[in-house]
Amino acid sequence: DDACTFSDDACTFSDADRLTLAEAPISPHTTSISQQNRNNKNLKDLIVLLSPYAPHLAEELWKEVGGKGFVIEAVWPDVNSQYLVAEDVTYPVSFNGKVRFKLTLPADMPADEVEKVARENENTLKQMDGREIRKVIVVPGRIINIVG
Repeated sequence: DDACTFSDDACTFSDADRLTLAEAPISPHTTSISQQNRNNKNLKDLIVLLSPYAPHLAEELWKEVGGKGFVIEAVWPDVNSQYLVAEDVTYPVSFNGKVRFKLTLPADMPADEVEKVARENENTLKQMDGREIRKVIVVPGRIINIVG
């Protein structure tokens, strides 16, 4: 397996790889923000968030949008916690410890209902191939493990 983990000493990431990983969550928002007014607070917030990853670029953009002082000294945007709550959770469903498929369910669904949906799913029936389910372990928001 060639997968790298952050604690793996043998694995190295180039600077370009690190920038790509850091930029990925920001990228979808750049188009809509760039179409807005150049002095818009959202654009300035985006530049502040970009500054730790691309400081020179962020400083140039900061000057371009009329930011005061240096971007590194700017106040970070306030967090709006309503956007940090996930509406759905994707559960990996494993059979005897091996992940076979994923289920996307509402984040607030109780564990007993998650188990019911997993038991009745057509993929579960295929995996069990007529065998009886002995145990279902649901870790809310994380994983469903079916022992058969």
